[in-house]
Amino acid sequence: MLLMAQTQTYYISSTLGKEGNPGTEEAPLSTISSLSKEQKTGAAIYLRSGDIFFESISDCTDCLISSYGEGKKPVICGFRVMTGEEGWQKDEQGIWKLDMSDPSQFYGYKAGYGKQFYGNIGCLYIPEENRILGQSVATKKELKNQYDFFVTDKVKRSELTQEDFKYLYIKSDEKPGAYCLSSGTNGISNMNGCTIENIAVVGFGGHGMQFLWNCIVRNCDIDIMGGSILLGTRSHWARYGNGIELWIGKKPCNGNLIENCQISRCYDVGATIQGPSSQEVHSADNHFRNNRIAYCRQGFEHWAETTDGPAIFENCDFKNNILYCCGDNKFEGTPQRDNDVALLAYKAPAKEFIITENLIYGRAYRFNQGCTPGLTDNEVYIHQGGGLLYVTGKTFKTIIPATDSLHLNFYRAYCSDNSKITFVVPDSADDMAIRSRIMRALKFKYPAPGRNEIDKYK
Repeated sequence: MLLMAQTQTYYISSTLGKEGNPGTEEAPLSTISSLSKEQKTGAAIYLRSGDIFFESISDCTDCLISSYGEGKKPVICGFRVMTGEEGWQKDEQGIWKLDMSDPSQFYGYKAGYGKQFYGNIGCLYIPEENRILGQSVATKKELKNQYDFFVTDKVKRSELTQEDFKYLYIKSDEKPGAYCLSSGTNGISNMNGCTIENIAVVGFGGHGMQFLWNCIVRNCDIDIMGGSILLGTRSHWARYGNGIELWIGKKPCNGNLIENCQISRCYDVGATIQGPSSQEVHSADNHFRNNRIAYCRQGFEHWAETTDGPAIFENCDFKNNILYCCGDNKFEGTPQRDNDVALLAYKAPAKEFIITENLIYGRAYRFNQGCTPGLTDNEVYIHQGGGLLYVTGKTFKTIIPATDSLHLNFYRAYCSDNSKITFVVPDSADDMAIRSRIMRALKFKYPAPGRNEIDKYK
């Protein structure tokens, strides 16, 4: 992993900066987007601590992106924030609608007004309550439960227009409040040879970070991520959104180190390596170490779709991380599934993937399609009666429950996982003691800004 020395330095503050400033600490710029492509090559970019930046970061090469000053980590924020409750109009009995094309109703994140992202929100956030309304539905007829919301039933990009994302509909007994709407795009993407450190990424309906090559990501916080509709060429309606996604594909996102980060409240997975692969094109030199992942639908995921043998993850590992209460993403209303687990593996079985020395606590442990060698020496606490392992294929489905020693022995015989696995009764004295110890190790704090912090930008 070779990182270039930075030759330019820019300071940016959303509260103290001005466009046209030279970008010094005494006279900072006001937006990250004001930097040109040339300025985002070989630069040190410092964001002022305590500031919220309602924009994304993308297309940087050989850059250092960090913070300066004292206070909370600067926040890269995807929230479109309602100016008040007045924008909600009655549509029919128990249903309200919001015109998302009316700029007078919002402040905050402004990018993504093109038809691919326009109104493709992932969730509704109530900062006063630190609460996520998370159940998006595929058709307006499915607005049945309190706070279900709907935007569009279209998913093919070729068929989309801005009108398809114009209105947000919500089921509510009372007039809804002035919510924060997570934008249907990514927080940080298309970064090559960069170090990203000491910042927070909050409130995007897509991924927190995606398309990283030869990057170091350290001491970053990612929170309230995902839930937008997956748009593309297929006709199946689905939602997506991960904390950090390393895509394989034709140009695999290789050579990355993700360390000492906190990832929380992701609609899908906290951290993942995934995508189409082959013997020649595969994931290599990717490492997730000493991270803390809590309240995501899944904790860590790896899969590769290949037709020429077992998937290869060369010199990749997930080591010494903490996975806490994965399986519960805090998106209210989201139905629970079998694959809401700590560790998820899809598609072709991997030749090997090192998952070791992690501390894992939650309702369910693993979901697999094919057994992967390399899972060893983890410390695991699973709710008694929960899922030890879900195994699924094209024609079968097997569940090994976390019930007694017979099931544990059967599990070990099936997959040769020598991890220390303990079944705990939820809310028992032992459970409370274990959770207390893990929470001390997590040092967990939600990085999402509160209403007072957000309203400074109104």
